[in-house]
Amino acid sequence: MWDELLLAALLFVVVFGVIFFWSDLAHTFVDPENELVKFIESAVDRKTPIGLSKITAQDVTEDLTTRLYLLYVLAKNNFDLCDKASFVKNPFEEQFALNLQLVSKGTSFKKPETAIYRLSSELRDNKLLLTIEDVKTGKIMKTQAFKFPRKYNEILSKVREAFPSVVDAKYSLRGEELYVGIIANYPFTKTVTIKVNDKNFGTFELKNELLLVTIPNVKVGERYQIDFTPTSPTGKTGATLSHRFVLEPPPQAVTTLSYEIQANKITYLWTHQNRTLQELKFKVETPKGVFYTEDTKFSEELVLGRIYQVNVTVVAKFGESEPKSILVKTPPSKPLVNYRIDGNIIKLTLTNTCDYPVTFLITVDGRTFETTSQTFEYKIPTLGLTYTFEISATDGRYFSEPIKFSVQTKK
Repeated sequence: MWDELLLAALLFVVVFGVIFFWSDLAHTFVDPENELVKFIESAVDRKTPIGLSKITAQDVTEDLTTRLYLLYVLAKNNFDLCDKASFVKNPFEEQFALNLQLVSKGTSFKKPETAIYRLSSELRDNKLLLTIEDVKTGKIMKTQAFKFPRKYNEILSKVREAFPSVVDAKYSLRGEELYVGIIANYPFTKTVTIKVNDKNFGTFELKNELLLVTIPNVKVGERYQIDFTPTSPTGKTGATLSHRFVLEPPPQAVTTLSYEIQANKITYLWTHQNRTLQELKFKVETPKGVFYTEDTKFSEELVLGRIYQVNVTVVAKFGESEPKSILVKTPPSKPLVNYRIDGNIIKLTLTNTCDYPVTFLITVDGRTFETTSQTFEYKIPTLGLTYTFEISATDGRYFSEPIKFSVQTKK
């Protein structure tokens, strides 16, 4: 009897222990991500623009992981994203997110000013503390701590495994100082160690993807080898980028700058004295943008009636020249013309569409009139006839395309 009771008791303990073990194990493996999504949904409508605010983390790897994880969760659950720069701060972070398929190239972001809500995050006591803030009122809507989701840990592992890289370095010589702009895949690169002619110049910590360093006491005509070795936040060393060159002086400004107008295009032309410099090209700045060319001329579509400045700068391996500028004036554009008949008078209203004053040329019934006024009155010689007007604008050198129209008068 007692043996049977003891056996039953032991069986109960074993069964209860197994149930408790699997229940606890199942609870352990429940991913907090669903709970996290529900937390956001409870305060934010999916069609309400949301961005990130402050991320508090121990280092750049946790900071990046938090931003990318929240981007992944919001994009995956079709929340309306805004302020792209709050999620990914440079092209290297964006490409990393694409490589991990956290987002797609088609993921869209609204402008920062459209944000209605913002998420803040803090890593505290091995948990992810999220806060939702109403942007307009500054009120904290909700705060909750979560265990790290599996996906968060996966991203963190990939971030820490990423290799550092120095992508390129650009140079600008000023006197005997060589200014070096180093482009690295931050935050995967934490520091860059620089050697000049095999001598250690120093190790520099990055704050963003561009590191600026000045190398003193350099001389034109001497040979240099500059080595850049990156190190990651976790201590990984990336490949060394080496540049070897003979130092050249910065380029001189272009000598002459002019322009030619041909039909529907305008061409800017220049001369220079920098023919032997390495990586020589020209930066052309017009109202339509900034363009680079290796030619000594550049053409673009002609826009009539404009006055604007064009700058041409010589760019070479070791810097750029002072810009050469020219003021451009294009031929007149067609005026805008309205008219009305008042008794035996046709009253014209003329609108100048140019950036500069023009004279209007008005041809009607075989006669041509000139005026700089915005109004013109033509006395009808004979009522009941149709009168054809041809109106153009001139700056004294060029003439606009004429506007032609007919006016039917009544007896």
